[in-house]
Amino acid sequence: MLGIKKVAFETIVQLDGEARTIETSVLRAEMEKSTAVKELVLRYIYYSMNRLAQSAACNRLHTLRERCCRWLLVAHDNARTPTFTLTHEFLALMMGVNRPSLSLTVAALQEQKMIQYTRASLTVLNREDLEKGACECYRTLQDECDRVYTL
Repeated sequence: MLGIKKVAFETIVQLDGEARTIETSVLRAEMEKSTAVKELVLRYIYYSMNRLAQSAACNRLHTLRERCCRWLLVAHDNARTPTFTLTHEFLALMMGVNRPSLSLTVAALQEQKMIQYTRASLTVLNREDLEKGACECYRTLQDECDRVYTL
């Protein structure tokens, strides 16, 4: 979309479900036909860049526990169900941390009855406490998403 034929990264689906793709040429053609489509795509690109910058700052400034709560909230939002599949290995990869540190953090959240986690199945038990445990980045990005998509 930004005029680059081959990107230096790949896209992965982080949770169970479906993912769809669209050829860049098809999307570009639709953007030329529809101002609404073009505006939506540009807003998505802006929000994605904003989310990347916020995540970089978050990874530098906030504790593993705060970041884990934030990531689990985002996963919960995207899963749209209280229980979803998530392995320790994948969560550690997404958060850029080692698995033993993450396991201790997840165990603490489970002990505090915020989540239940068994064999790659995670259930959010107490979203309110999970939100309290997350850094302000979660709310900042939620507010920005609302702002960007309701302009």
